Amino acid sequence: MIRENFLSLLDNNPWEKISGKIKNAGLDDVDRVLKKNKLDMDDFAILLSKAAAERISVLKKKAHQLTTQYFGKARFLYAPLYITNRCINSCVYCSFSEKNDIKRKYLNDTEIANDAEYLHNQGFRHILVVSGEDPIIMKSNYLINTIALLHKKFPSISIEVQPLTESLYRKAAAAGCDGLSLYQETYNRDVYKTVHTGGPKRNFKWRINGPERAACAGIKRINFGVLLGLADFRTDIWFAALHAAYIRKNFWRTQIGFSFPRIRPFVGSYHPDVEVKDNDMLHLILALRIMFPQASLVLSTRERPKFRDMLLSVAATNTSAGSKTNPGGYSDNSTTGQFDISDNRSPSEVIEAISAAGLYPVQKDWDIGLTG
Repeated sequence: MIRENFLSLLDNNPWEKISGKIKNAGLDDVDRVLKKNKLDMDDFAILLSKAAAERISVLKKKAHQLTTQYFGKARFLYAPLYITNRCINSCVYCSFSEKNDIKRKYLNDTEIANDAEYLHNQGFRHILVVSGEDPIIMKSNYLINTIALLHKKFPSISIEVQPLTESLYRKAAAAGCDGLSLYQETYNRDVYKTVHTGGPKRNFKWRINGPERAACAGIKRINFGVLLGLADFRTDIWFAALHAAYIRKNFWRTQIGFSFPRIRPFVGSYHPDVEVKDNDMLHLILALRIMFPQASLVLSTRERPKFRDMLLSVAATNTSAGSKTNPGGYSDNSTTGQFDISDNRSPSEVIEAISAAGLYPVQKDWDIGLTG
């Protein structure tokens, strides 16, 4: 039974109140929090503050210690597989917006199998199935059949698609899906309305309750995040952490993780008002590692190679490699991608960089015999 009371928790923590806590934190507060072993959400607000950025070297050292303690030197690789760029939403920050004149495509089973074979040959055993939001996902077995098809080769499959019903999440889990990435994009309701100008994604409540429906349905891993650049990123990350903490508390079997997508060039004219610099992103990742020592922290190819390598050496644990953001992109580049990537290295080059840093690249950490 879905509780769906995270919205009540959200309402009890007004945006401006949390923003004020973050802005008003001082160095004494930061030093006090860094001495604690168990942190609460008020402590996390302090870790996100500009004052905490003045202690970045201390945060970096502590985050690295915690990453090593809970993950050792292992760094896990995955690849996205886009199955369609058709979408009925009008999101101002995305190439897939229905208002953009791009070449649209659904992959059929043969095309999915071709991209899957390519990724399998590259050594990947964890893939992320991505799609635009289209009614066929909800009204047919397209997604479920895709998961079942891919599960023949990949023991771990995550999805990054539109929010589903609890029933569909159960079917996805039964077909072989064990992970979900569902980003709220922003927890600021006013900004959310502004950037989602049309389509079902405008339904803030339906989207925000998606992780809970997935947890109820037995999805084992849920990844949270915001689109960095839409709103005040410090406050947005605080709410993403609150959301993750809520799921962890109510669904203790569910593992939580975080991703850090920054707005990248795409087909469209939207320019974010909020600039998120590399040092800002580093700060967010370090703060989350200290707050959630056992959480997966995920990097995409949106980020530059050297920056990704540095983050993986300090606190990040999961990364994509050799990514294509258009449907069928591993065998056909004729369709439009969701955004431009920054790290164009091949999977082998990313693996080589991870190894050169004294870390252990892992492409398979699951077994079909164990996951079903």
